Amino acid sequence: MKKKREKILYFLVLMWVGISQLYWQLVPRFMDYQEQSLKNSFIQIVKGLTAIGPNVLILLLGACLSWRLKNVESQLIKVWLNTFVVGSLLCLTLAIFSTENLTQPIYDAILPIARNSYPIISGVLLGMIIGPATDQLSIRWQRITLWLILSIITIGTLFTPSIYGWSENNLSIFYSLIFVLGWLTKQNGLVTWNKKIWLLVGLVAFILNLCLEAIMPWLSLDGTTVSRYSTSTDILIVIVAMAIVRLLPEILDLSLVITFTFLTLSEATGISVFLNNTVVRAMNGAATKVGILVLLTLLIILVLSYLWQYILRIPKLQCLNEKITNFTEHSFTKQVVIVKITVYGLLPNILAFGVSYLIALISMLMVNDSFTVWAGGTNGDYNIFAYALGKRELLLLLTAIIVFSAIKFIQAIINRYWVSLAIVVIFNIIFIIGNYIKIQARFEPVLPADLSAINTELLKMVDRRVYMIALIAIIIIIFFVVFLELHHPVKIRWSWPYRFIYIIGLPILLTTSFFWNQPGPIFNLLRAIDDEPTFYSQLDGAKRNGPTLQFLNNVDLEVMTKPMGYSAETMKQLVYRYQSHANQLNRIRSNNLGEQTIIFNLSESFANPERVPGIKLTHNPIPYITKMTHHTTGGLMLSSGYGGGTANMEYMTLTGYSLSNFLPMLSVPYTQLVTKLETDPSIIDNFKYAVSIHPYYGVFYSRIAVYKKFGFNRFMYLGGKDKIKHLHYIDRSPYLSDRTAYENTLDQIKDHQKGQFINLITMQNHLPFDQNYYNNSSKYRAAKVSKGTDKASVDDYITGIHYTDKYVEQFIKQIDQLQKPITIVFYGDHLPGIYGNSMKKDGQELHETDYFIYSNRYARQHGAKPLKQNVNYTDPNNFIAMVAKQTNSKVNWYQALLTDVYEKLPAVTVNFTQSDDSKKDRNEFINQKGKIVSVKSFTKKQRQIWHDYQLVQYDVTAGHHYVLKYLK
Repeated sequence: MKKKREKILYFLVLMWVGISQLYWQLVPRFMDYQEQSLKNSFIQIVKGLTAIGPNVLILLLGACLSWRLKNVESQLIKVWLNTFVVGSLLCLTLAIFSTENLTQPIYDAILPIARNSYPIISGVLLGMIIGPATDQLSIRWQRITLWLILSIITIGTLFTPSIYGWSENNLSIFYSLIFVLGWLTKQNGLVTWNKKIWLLVGLVAFILNLCLEAIMPWLSLDGTTVSRYSTSTDILIVIVAMAIVRLLPEILDLSLVITFTFLTLSEATGISVFLNNTVVRAMNGAATKVGILVLLTLLIILVLSYLWQYILRIPKLQCLNEKITNFTEHSFTKQVVIVKITVYGLLPNILAFGVSYLIALISMLMVNDSFTVWAGGTNGDYNIFAYALGKRELLLLLTAIIVFSAIKFIQAIINRYWVSLAIVVIFNIIFIIGNYIKIQARFEPVLPADLSAINTELLKMVDRRVYMIALIAIIIIIFFVVFLELHHPVKIRWSWPYRFIYIIGLPILLTTSFFWNQPGPIFNLLRAIDDEPTFYSQLDGAKRNGPTLQFLNNVDLEVMTKPMGYSAETMKQLVYRYQSHANQLNRIRSNNLGEQTIIFNLSESFANPERVPGIKLTHNPIPYITKMTHHTTGGLMLSSGYGGGTANMEYMTLTGYSLSNFLPMLSVPYTQLVTKLETDPSIIDNFKYAVSIHPYYGVFYSRIAVYKKFGFNRFMYLGGKDKIKHLHYIDRSPYLSDRTAYENTLDQIKDHQKGQFINLITMQNHLPFDQNYYNNSSKYRAAKVSKGTDKASVDDYITGIHYTDKYVEQFIKQIDQLQKPITIVFYGDHLPGIYGNSMKKDGQELHETDYFIYSNRYARQHGAKPLKQNVNYTDPNNFIAMVAKQTNSKVNWYQALLTDVYEKLPAVTVNFTQSDDSKKDRNEFINQKGKIVSVKSFTKKQRQIWHDYQLVQYDVTAGHHYVLKYLK
């Protein structure tokens, strides 16, 4: 009965502490400390009641350890080691179940004391050092120490904020004092009060504190001091806790393993971060639901703590426990000798891991061409050393582990330490040099797609002097390896279990890269340590993650789910069927695309804000383009991106393939797909001459390599050999204006007399939109904006697109004067990411951009006619078919299929609200009335067309490329 009562009391105390540590970190919805109300008084009282728990437990620990603690050094090591292991396992578990960035909780687990991430545990550890020291004092000085601690706490209570800097996350010193109080009160002579006096003192302190907590919402003017009497540092709460401990029938026999494991799990920031960002957010912070969640979580933590106690009874772990105890019982001199022997035995592995970490660091630094690196978003620039060692150390560690695994893999096979080390070092030297050379030549790191061309393209970039230096370096390394193997061999007696682990370790690590981009535990773990693939800019990805991880980020590429019935015979019949359809179309069409000038003009972030729910403008900022969408082929284009995704829209317009057919892991086809394909058919195949014009830097989205793959003859960009001319800026904007884009395009049209394709990507309206770039933004302003939308950003954006409207009008007038057939497809790639609207509610409106297709006067005189049907809503992959139809141009079998997709199917885009489930159908169809329609409503003919379209897209991008021979 006595044992049972003790266990119940112990359970209640742990739960009490857990509620105090976890509940208030989850920020229940009712918390509003500035509100003067009875509700806030009740909150403070409840918070004060929970704050008693930690003090009770620490006092009990102090009293318990005062008679159990024999070897302080051993206990300190064991508690720290337990905290480190349990905290790390917790972070690992949370990481595989959450996509949240958990770098800070991981550091908290690795460095629990240095980061003060576990205040109770840190306080107890410090108390375990101070407590035994007080045993050397006389009773008189122990009593003075006790009253001195109480005086210090009392002074701290009188000042808010605390003059000692005590706060919820900075309480280690305070808890160490509470521990010492518990340690000292084992001496019954220090406090001679009997239980009745303790009961009276405790009740008086409790009632007085209750009253103070209740009135503080009215006494605190700004809410900053409202919790003065509701925290563990309040002297009255300390007295109440001391009274509770003294009134317990006897000191509880606490299980230190269970206690410290429970504290590690309940104090861990990873738990609160995970729950806040998942369950609590879904609950909308409802207080009762949060309370139930906390209780369930604490029960799970308690069960895990008991299980952990049994795990530690495994013989090997018991042996480690005994080794720690034996080590701490030796003299300091003997301990130094033991450490030296241990380190010497581990020296080969320490050296190998040190080399691995150095390789990881050098490889990350070498992809930078300056001493600063852009950290993305609004984080600004970092010094590369500070960034690598201070922000990306977990990624460096992962890279080092991969390199170290490679060393041990080779060593386990050949049992030659220095040879294994040298092979991996030489390989990484080649890899680092290869990255440096490719970055200098193409502004892109080495990617998996480069391996197939390693004997041709990459080697052509290498200067002969680099060959000579590399050869000399390898010869020197080989010489040293031979010398070290002969005179300083490292002999390791491998047991088969260890050898087997090292042999399979590297293959397992590398095999995981086939799943890095697929939703699941591995994907979550990489996001938790802040791996950022940055597929839109492979160079930025290499700078942030290091070239090794960026290379592995690009290994996993499952492009598309195989459609039903895919086979060589199916594709052959499909081609014949649509070739027949093309022949029928071509009987009534007289022009050829390749003999005309066709311009695909992607206008950066261009979309009329008037369509966004909640946005009202004083004037229409784009009157000309609005007129064009009404009087020529025009309407709304469904973008697959919001706030970004430029290259994806570009890819769809050039190829006719829909992004919605790809799996979510293929986020940027330009960098992940096109560069890996041997051939990627596009509209450029219809022309003998093609140019791309981009008045910005050409390195993003691997455009240099992509355009070469597509067959462009020239790529004009800033810093390229084909220069951008007519450089015009608007006021303070850092981006070249659309006037620059159109003047360069006009030059190209005039310089090349025959047919050509021009891919024009503007940059004027690129983010950010909150920098007040323009002088006359007062003319075009938002009269009203939606909730969560910054009005100044909308005003700046509106001014930018108004300039675009003017420059487009000038350009249209200029091409109308030219005596050659010219057709321009103007479209916005996506909306700017400045609106606070709900994607779930307004998703479609947030993906509608303006487009029009205009044929100049000469083209109209030679058969071009505006389209009348299926133009209200379209998608980027329809533009090829729409241009061919408007210009009365002949088509091949694939373009005949695209014509059927355009004419007979609704517009298609990526589902705006669906989660990234890698196997779900992401297609969302929008009819000409702007309504979502289901594929179930398709006719048999429509279903056949859509299936044929998916078959072709799969065959070209992910299948066996059966149809490519029919596209030549």
